[in-house]
Amino acid sequence: MNKLIKYGTFVLALVLVAAIASSLIIGRNKNRIAEDFSDVRAYRTEVSAEDFIDDEEIPGNPFTSPLREDLRNMTADAFFILNDTRIEQNLEPLAWSSELEYYARIRAEEISCMFDKKHVRPNGAAWFTIRASVVLGENIYKGKGNAQEAMASWIPNITDNENFLCTEFTRCAIAVYESDEGEYYWVALFSAE
Repeated sequence: MNKLIKYGTFVLALVLVAAIASSLIIGRNKNRIAEDFSDVRAYRTEVSAEDFIDDEEIPGNPFTSPLREDLRNMTADAFFILNDTRIEQNLEPLAWSSELEYYARIRAEEISCMFDKKHVRPNGAAWFTIRASVVLGENIYKGKGNAQEAMASWIPNITDNENFLCTEFTRCAIAVYESDEGEYYWVALFSAE
């Protein structure tokens, strides 16, 4: 009988230790932000004459309401970090493009609806169809809501790094969209003059 009590106490102690450890791990993971990157490089060498924008599939016009100041500041910070990284690599900095910003904001909202690692849009079209006559590259990222932390994860990602440091690109815009669930979706679009 004594052995049964000792064994029961031992099992109870193990269960208690496992429960405490589990709650600590779950608590720590709650503070972690799930990051997601693309699997393929979204890049092409020349633009197309045709543009395809299916307005029915675009989740909304990003300019119907003004961009929140905190999101505007995050995109500006991310752009400066990108250009600092390019300068460190002895590359020319990119120029900001308001035209690309418009489409990047649309794409950021689109990827919040459907984060496709191969850059397929919600309407099934290729990523560059957002503005085929201009867009040559796209990077997408789901993750941190802070420019420094986001870029620290995003720039080193091998498929995105190729576009971030591409010498053929001269213009860029970065957009970030915060979903209702508080998740952040980032898009960088690239073009050449």
